[in-house]
Amino acid sequence: MISIYENEMPMPVKNDGKIPVRRYTEIMWEMKIGEEVTEVEEAGSIEEKAEEIADVITVCTSWLEALGFDAEDRKRLYRKVNKKNHIRGYMDQMPNAGDGENMKKNRMTEIMAMLGVELGERFMVEKQGSKIECIFYKYGINIVDQCYVDDFVDYGPYILNDLITGDAVIINA
Repeated sequence: MISIYENEMPMPVKNDGKIPVRRYTEIMWEMKIGEEVTEVEEAGSIEEKAEEIADVITVCTSWLEALGFDAEDRKRLYRKVNKKNHIRGYMDQMPNAGDGENMKKNRMTEIMAMLGVELGERFMVEKQGSKIECIFYKYGINIVDQCYVDDFVDYGPYILNDLITGDAVIINA
């Protein structure tokens, strides 16, 4: 068994040297995060900055633990956030400045205009009597309605396909 300080993942702290962190109020957590972010800003070298950023992550991990999210809950939460960021296109490599080739291929703006919807606008889609709340982003459609959010399947491309083929309609654009 490895010791806690040898663990490669952020480990929640149990106290701050004065009180157990489970007694922290929301404001105390926010202040602690602010304190750690200030230390990031004041760090000199890249290594020092990296260590201070890891401290911010540890405080956030500790807060999640204090809210009742154990290690498995946090893994599930991180998968959900990673999926959400992927769906929104945040994890995609952005084209280099001045490199318009990728942007020339992306027709999402034209598709949105054709459907009467703007980037970031929430809208309702109706398909076979079901209504689904969606939002357009640069790389497709994100489903806002939690009934259709799945950890393993991104339904946005299916909705977009159904809109393009006429199997679904936007009802409030």
